[in-house]
Amino acid sequence: GAVTGKPDGTTSLDMTISISSEYIPDGFLEYSDDQFGDLIMGSIANESQTLIDDLRDKAPIFEAATGVESTETERLPEPPSDSPSSSPTRGNYQILETYIDSRPTGSYGILFEVKTRPGVGTILVKSLSFITRFEGMVEYEVFTKLGSYAGQHGKFKFFDLIASGRVKGQGPNAFTRVNENDETYNSKTYTGFQSVHIPGDRASRSFYVTIKKVPDGEEQPPILFSYPINEDNEGKPVYEVVTSSPEIEIFEGDGVLEEPFPKDGDSPYYRRPRGFLGVVEYDMAPCFPLVNFTGWPCPYMKLTRSPTPKPTLKP
Repeated sequence: GAVTGKPDGTTSLDMTISISSEYIPDGFLEYSDDQFGDLIMGSIANESQTLIDDLRDKAPIFEAATGVESTETERLPEPPSDSPSSSPTRGNYQILETYIDSRPTGSYGILFEVKTRPGVGTILVKSLSFITRFEGMVEYEVFTKLGSYAGQHGKFKFFDLIASGRVKGQGPNAFTRVNENDETYNSKTYTGFQSVHIPGDRASRSFYVTIKKVPDGEEQPPILFSYPINEDNEGKPVYEVVTSSPEIEIFEGDGVLEEPFPKDGDSPYYRRPRGFLGVVEYDMAPCFPLVNFTGWPCPYMKLTRSPTPKPTLKP
């Protein structure tokens, strides 16, 4: 229909309302489908003005109704499709969740890599969530470095702290999201999650997510992670994809059985491969409109020509 404005400032909408029905014989007066159709169509045609008057009197929405007509089913237009003809456009902000393992293992933390897919532009990780069996307050830290963590276990000089804090654990069947904002508790300052980029086209970034040790006598909250996707890989540095999106892949990594993570990557305090269980939130086009830009930071967009300082006299 069309929308038109009225002099009094209100708006009217021209629309067509279709009502379809089916004849169900009542056992007393029976008609064939064709007979009943002819009866209804004839009645509407003969009494159309009466129907319009009744509609106007009983419902304000029909005050401007101008006519009623009947149409055979075969002549009705096709209804709109329930599904779009093409896939809807994805927003830049994406949330990639792993599965929630029904029989996970777990310990102090996990090391894992996130990689961009071939041909994809740089993405910006905006937040992380993890899973803990605990439902009380947990103290966590998130470290990261560009590229692989191979050979750099426990070497904090290669990692940047991008998040720390205290958060209420959501238990084994829900994701526990890290805090967005800085906070201070008992004179200790914590860092809200700081966004980090992953360069495009097969580049990677490593993450180390850990729960801090608690004082003796208190229950130690674990971070949960999954057993190897391929059981034959147990004990080997062979990492399968845990989950993926059109932009990134989250790989299995190393479960960490100590806090902080030991420097000896071959120590008994590591179990591999183990799968990260959680959520990665990211902006898939942080340099928009350069959606396939693979570097960082986003380039300065220069004008192709200098703007005119004052308008020209002629068009």
